Amino acid sequence: MRTSHTAAFVSALLLVSIGLTSPATAQTTRAYVLIEMAAGSEIQDAIAVFGRLGNCKGIAQSLMPNEVVAAIECNDLASLNQSLSTDVARVKGVSRITPMVIRPGPP
Repeated sequence: MRTSHTAAFVSALLLVSIGLTSPATAQTTRAYVLIEMAAGSEIQDAIAVFGRLGNCKGIAQSLMPNEVVAAIECNDLASLNQSLSTDVARVKGVSRITPMVIRPGPP
């Protein structure tokens, strides 16, 4: 399933980029994400989801038809995975979620 691949990709990319090997070094995680929508989908539904994420805060904007670009900051990597693979992926019309940049935030 595509959402499980996204979550695995997010985890792997972050672990490689900052060299984490244990959850004891948890810190906030920031990401920039491209969300592709099916033609004719309601873009505002995808943008609105970023205002109601559990352990994350985010902003999103549509720059091109059928695409949403979002900046998201979460308490930890698990929260980022949860937000992308369930909250965002469940929005009607989301066809692909591509994390562009993932980096640790301040501790």
